[in-house]
Amino acid sequence: MTCEHLDSLSPAAYRCGQVWGITIAVAGVRFYHQGSANLVDEAVRERGVDVFLAGVAGRGFTERYWQRILPLLEPRAVVPTHYDNFFRPLSQQLEFVTAAELARLPEEIGAVSAEIELAALPRADLTA
Repeated sequence: MTCEHLDSLSPAAYRCGQVWGITIAVAGVRFYHQGSANLVDEAVRERGVDVFLAGVAGRGFTERYWQRILPLLEPRAVVPTHYDNFFRPLSQQLEFVTAAELARLPEEIGAVSAEIELAALPRADLTA
């Protein structure tokens, strides 16, 4: 199997290549984006970020995800990403990925830190 041939595979099959975390600074606000592929603790060099853009659909495949990543990044806020079916055309209504389990996020994140704000962006399909 190669990363070029992932049609109709389970989420675990998408673990190809390296894991990337990206830091973006805009107007003095630091964002850190970690996809949902995996977590390599030693590779996370950022600390004290303002906003953590967290890929949440695959967190169940990474042991103790929140307990490991949140103390490293020390974010003020977490914004969930990767919770929708991104293979669905943008012209169709948003469809949540079952594994995302968004309703569990407040409890999961709160178990690590009550100081971290859980935030969300407005849904584009509802603002038109």
